Amino acid sequence: MRKKIYYILSTCSNLEATSGDRINEMNVIRALCINFDVYYNNILVDPTSSYFGSLDGQIEPPNQKYDLYYVRANKDLFLKLPSPKIWFVVPYVPECYAEADAVVCITSAWKDRMQALKHDFILQELMGIGDQVIVPGKKYITFPQVIDPIFFKNKDEDKIRFYKEQYASDFVCGHMGRLVKSSFPWHLQYAIKNYIPNLDIKYIFYGPKNMDLPNNFHYMKKIPMHDVPEALAAFDISVNSSNNWTNLCGQLKVLEAAACGVPILTPHSLARYDDLGRDYPFYWNFSAETHNRIQNNDTDIFTREPYSSTSAKQPLIYRLLNKKVKYNREKSFSIFEKESKELGYLIKALYLDKSYREEIGKSFMKQAKRHSVENISKILVEELSMVIK
Repeated sequence: MRKKIYYILSTCSNLEATSGDRINEMNVIRALCINFDVYYNNILVDPTSSYFGSLDGQIEPPNQKYDLYYVRANKDLFLKLPSPKIWFVVPYVPECYAEADAVVCITSAWKDRMQALKHDFILQELMGIGDQVIVPGKKYITFPQVIDPIFFKNKDEDKIRFYKEQYASDFVCGHMGRLVKSSFPWHLQYAIKNYIPNLDIKYIFYGPKNMDLPNNFHYMKKIPMHDVPEALAAFDISVNSSNNWTNLCGQLKVLEAAACGVPILTPHSLARYDDLGRDYPFYWNFSAETHNRIQNNDTDIFTREPYSSTSAKQPLIYRLLNKKVKYNREKSFSIFEKESKELGYLIKALYLDKSYREEIGKSFMKQAKRHSVENISKILVEELSMVIK
């Protein structure tokens, strides 16, 4: 007999595909539905439906006995539920960690770091723990990200051609996703200006925009979700940035590019190794030093001239006031310059070799299938076997 799971996300009485987080949540539920009966807000989920749960706006406590209760970000409801029950890794709530039979992480990188939470002050800060008491989880399990099935369907070639015509370029480097301070293409902007200025590349961005783009970047209007696979497949390559969160929990956009066969240049991180393996040839370095500059809004140094053209002035600068601050900024710029140069060379390598791009793309598509609904469903059965008796 199939086990029953009661499922609630925060205070959402229903789930619809209105954001990336909710789309991923719905796809995790679809993966669970292959082997379990999942009840979102007490209503049995039809995995083919466009929404799960109740549209009346009310969260309903369990109305029958379930084999597992999974509540995310709803402390009051969670604490009233019987075992076995599982809690998502954030928000960190000591009472919920204490009662949870397992704590759910997205990546094995995050799961591994949670083992040392009590002594990992950087992780504590990232998770917003502050001065709360540290209560370790009884168990940590992984619910990996799931690629939406639309990315694995046969692509509409006419629609891909339509988007290529919209881009109006023989070679397109694109980005899908929210454009904020932490994902702004500082390295790409610098690499274009200083290392690959003569390459005939068009730079396309989709997604919500909270920052203005340079003039040589092209921002595209929002498109329907069902068009995203073709719009993405029309890219020749994609460039991905990172921040402390994505280094920990990964990025679905990386996996979606893989499913579309688009080579993506992405920073090294343990979460990326989970997704793409350690031997993927198009990782680039994005240092903690650069991360910190971006987080602190100290980005003016990323728009200056290359270090080689200013190095003759440095001895004089170092003798000025605030010598230590200026030295540290020069060190940061030198690191950023090397990172940007590496990114530029990787772009150039893919630009010059179409057959290599296609080879990487085909390999990528095979790799992406590890995150299909069907394959993740097997992982979820194994992970939940540690909780459901």
